[in-house]
Amino acid sequence: MIRFDFSEPAGDYLGRLSRLRWRRAFQAADGRLSGTLEVREEKAIAVPGSAAALFAAAERCPGSTVYPLESGAGWQPPAASTLRELEEACPPIAGEARPLPTEPVSWAARFVPDAADRRSAVASAGFRVVRFSPSFGARQEIVSRIPPATRRLLDVGCGSGETAAAAKRTTGARVEGIERDRRLAEAARPRLDAVHDGDALDVLCAIAARGEEFDAFLFADVLEHCRDPHAVLDAARGVASPGATVIVSVPNAAGAPILADLVAGRFDPVPAGPEDAGHLRWFTRRTLRELLDETGFSVVAIDPLPLPRDDGFGRRLAAAGVAFDPEELGAIQWVATARS
Repeated sequence: MIRFDFSEPAGDYLGRLSRLRWRRAFQAADGRLSGTLEVREEKAIAVPGSAAALFAAAERCPGSTVYPLESGAGWQPPAASTLRELEEACPPIAGEARPLPTEPVSWAARFVPDAADRRSAVASAGFRVVRFSPSFGARQEIVSRIPPATRRLLDVGCGSGETAAAAKRTTGARVEGIERDRRLAEAARPRLDAVHDGDALDVLCAIAARGEEFDAFLFADVLEHCRDPHAVLDAARGVASPGATVIVSVPNAAGAPILADLVAGRFDPVPAGPEDAGHLRWFTRRTLRELLDETGFSVVAIDPLPLPRDDGFGRRLAAAGVAFDPEELGAIQWVATARS
């Protein structure tokens, strides 16, 4: 039996899409899975190769619960998820629709057990899951670009404040943040000198009305989530002191992960990464430069952050005679430094 128990409520876009895709993948599995698979939330990305381990665990334990295990420390998010592996391993049969097995009567499999409960849990050692936390820690590649003489810094979209806190320790500056997620804002509050709750554009306009100024700004993976990035940067320029530094990081829409998926005829909204379901806007190096130019900032540099590993897509393009820029293809993000 299969149970889909996404984080509650599961009515958001990503939750609905993930639930549909998990359902279709397991319909295509056609009986190779027995027991209960607990997909507790959509932010569950599994290690490569775990689809086979999942099948094996289910076969060994018919009628039992197959629990995903937390991944070990230091594990890096992989390029593929179990869902994707299942989709590729079990392609649906055209024209056929199989109903799902009925849900379990018992709610015993509603949760992933903690360390104390795992002794009695049925689990596959090969089926491990990492849940993306709300933050990925301090972004040292961002902190290293902040001028040492910075006296007042504003981190727009500060999350839980790790990067801004690292900037505070490095520069000794007064550091403030803007965060619209109240839970993250509360986590950031003890780390920073001030945290402003709310939408970035609204808060920036309120700061401008008070006549305040900052000499450095961070927009770390923020502008792609904004409905109007131009308006947000315009508002930031309105509270920037002369010569203020602006550091912006955005995912690279022209990188290998996205292009390879598009060539394969797929685009997967996921909880994090280049195809994050929360992205409203998309940037290449050129369009990021144009955005900064248009909003009155002078670009100093736009540097690539390389992909964590090469999946061979560039070699396949070269073999097919397709010309490309290796730096563009190999960048997962662009990090821009600009001045007001």
